[in-house]
Amino acid sequence: MKNWNFQRYASSANVILEFAESIAVSRSKCLAGTGITEAILSASHGEISAEQELHLIRNLLEQTGNPPGLGFQVGQRYKLTAYGIWGFALISSPTFRSAIEIGLRYLDLSYAFTEIKLVEKPHQAEVYLTAENLPADVEHFLIERDAIATATMQREIYSSLIPVEELSLTIPAPGPEIEAQYKNVMGTVPRFNSDCNRAVFDARFLDVPLPRANQQTMQMSLEQCQSILQQRRQLTGVSGKVRTLLLDSPGQFPSMEDSANRLCVTSRTLRRQLATEGKTYRGLVDEVRQDLAEALLQTGHMTIEEIADRLGYAEPANFFHAFKRWKGITPLMYRQTQQTK
Repeated sequence: MKNWNFQRYASSANVILEFAESIAVSRSKCLAGTGITEAILSASHGEISAEQELHLIRNLLEQTGNPPGLGFQVGQRYKLTAYGIWGFALISSPTFRSAIEIGLRYLDLSYAFTEIKLVEKPHQAEVYLTAENLPADVEHFLIERDAIATATMQREIYSSLIPVEELSLTIPAPGPEIEAQYKNVMGTVPRFNSDCNRAVFDARFLDVPLPRANQQTMQMSLEQCQSILQQRRQLTGVSGKVRTLLLDSPGQFPSMEDSANRLCVTSRTLRRQLATEGKTYRGLVDEVRQDLAEALLQTGHMTIEEIADRLGYAEPANFFHAFKRWKGITPLMYRQTQQTK
């Protein structure tokens, strides 16, 4: 079972509570036992854990009886403004492709509980929502909420609805009334009770310029997104111990087996412990490399080739590709932007 004890902004809780109040469901009953206070909810950067949000959702389901389409109704309320700087980064991106890439890169700053991925084919693009780690009692609600929230964001980013050629959801059919609402929001009625959660659309839409693209706004937003993520990467739990080991030996990162030995566990146990915290060993190596790369590029004392070597890359080209995946720009461009500040 995944560990949901990681932080996120409380804006999502506010969205849920506003919906509850709109259907005359008690705010206090939704908050009961969550540990979420009104002070946290009213703070500009108030944070709660994902576990607290799950508790809030369970309370909502209990108070409403979890009627069909509840996730649909809540998901429609997730406008880009609710996501803060993450939303600004998406809407200021040059193309829909870059918006998706940025969204996935900083997905931890969203409110999604499902894991999202993009698969490109010669003429089609497929977006998948994976729900294998979701608690069973809230799984259907979260799939529906995340699917509709994603569609709502897409409409805002693109200023119109991208036609969906095929839409599949694993949740049960909610009935004709809700299905008609799906068609209005997503352009098609999903195939319910499917074996995966997938939306398919024409791949040409990926590279169409977005109407509110702004390079400066996007770059500023990306830097803030990265700063927030770094602040949240506290050295706690097993993943914190692994990060400490990695930071102690940059350029010669220990293998997972070596780290497991130093932590006095088997590699299998370490893999399982990291999974409960939503982490992988390779992902932690990637995080540490990114943090070190940014710090070394900002100092300006080492060449990019020397930095690539320091971070353990056999070829500078491998570092170039990795850095562009992290930041959307090359290491040289990143260094130049830092020097002009």
